[in-house]
Amino acid sequence: MKNSPPLSIVLLLMCLNSTLAQQKDVSLSGIVVLQNSAFRNKGTVSYITGAFVRSPVQSTPTITDSKGAFTLVFADKPVGDVAPLTVRKAGLEVVNKRDLENATVIGRLSSLKVAMSKPEELDDNRAAYYEISHRHAEQVYQNRLASLKKEGKLRQRTMDSLATEFNRKINSAEEATTLLAQQRDQMQRQAQELAERFVIVNLDDENDTYQRAFLLFTEGAVDKAIQILDSINLPKRLADNSKIIEKSTKIINEIQAQKQTAVNQIQDDISNSILKARLHCSRFQFKEAVSSYALALQYDSLNLEYLNEYTEFLVNYGEYGRSLGINQQALAIAQAAIQRGDSVRIRRDLAF
Repeated sequence: MKNSPPLSIVLLLMCLNSTLAQQKDVSLSGIVVLQNSAFRNKGTVSYITGAFVRSPVQSTPTITDSKGAFTLVFADKPVGDVAPLTVRKAGLEVVNKRDLENATVIGRLSSLKVAMSKPEELDDNRAAYYEISHRHAEQVYQNRLASLKKEGKLRQRTMDSLATEFNRKINSAEEATTLLAQQRDQMQRQAQELAERFVIVNLDDENDTYQRAFLLFTEGAVDKAIQILDSINLPKRLADNSKIIEKSTKIINEIQAQKQTAVNQIQDDISNSILKARLHCSRFQFKEAVSSYALALQYDSLNLEYLNEYTEFLVNYGEYGRSLGINQQALAIAQAAIQRGDSVRIRRDLAF
C-alpha cells in the first residue's frame, strides 16, 4: 500500500473539483464576412460587424466585433457536439446556411466562416447565372440543330455525338432532332440548378484558377472558362498529387512506427529504472537508488507518481532539502494539470 503523498499535494487536490467546475465550458469561434468581398476588392475582405450570433443549444448569444469575429461559449456540452447557429444582420442574408446547420461542431479547431450578402444581390446573381447558363444551352441547341439540317459529315458527327450522349442508336435526323429538343429542356432545368449552386459560392475561398474561370463564365464566355480549367491538366495534376500524398503517407507511417517503437522502449526502460531503484531501496543502497530514480525522471519528468515516490524515498532517508525541490516540481506539474482540466491524470498518479 502506498504511503500518503505530501501534505501540499493533498491540499492541492482538495481544490481540484471546484477549480475544474469552472472549466467545463467549450467554445465555438467563427468569423462573418461579406460574400465575394476580397474577390471584388483586390484581396480586401469586408468583415460584418455587429451581426447577432446565437444557438438554440445552451450558450450565451453574442455580437461580432470589428473583425467580424465571434465566440460562443457552451455550458456543459462535450467537445464534438453539433450546435446549429443563427446569424442575423439587418439588410443581409446568410449565404452558406447549410454549413451553419450541418458543419458547426463545438470545439472545432478551425474557425467557422459565415458568408453574408444582400438579398437583392443574391437574387440578381441567381438570375444572372441562370440567364448565362440558359443562353449557353440555347446556343448549343441552335448550333446543333443547324448541323442536323445540313446533309453530309457535319450532320453525321452531330448524330454520332448525340448517340454517345444518350447511349442509344439514332437512325435519322428527325430522331436526332427530337432528342436534341429533349436535351435542351434538360439543360434549361440544369441552368436553374447551376444558378442555385453558383450563388452560394464564396469566391474568396476559391483558388486563382477557379476565380479566373468563374469570371469568364459571368461574362458569358463558357468555352473560355472551360479552356482555363483544361489548361492545368486536371487529370494529371490530381493523379500526381494523389501519388505524392500516398508516398508521403507511407513515409510518415514508417516514421511514426519507428517513433512509437522508440517511445515504447523508453517507457519500458523508465519502468526498468524505477524497478532498479526500488530494488536498491530494498538493499538500503541509497546512492544507487538515487541514481536510478534520477535516470527515470530524466526521461519522464512529468510523472507525478514517480516524483511522489522519489520524494517519499528522500524523506525516509532524511534528505529533506532535496525532497523539497522534488515536491515543488510535483506541485507545479499538478497545478498545470488542473489548469488543463486533467483531473483524471492527477487522481490516478496521486491515488492514495
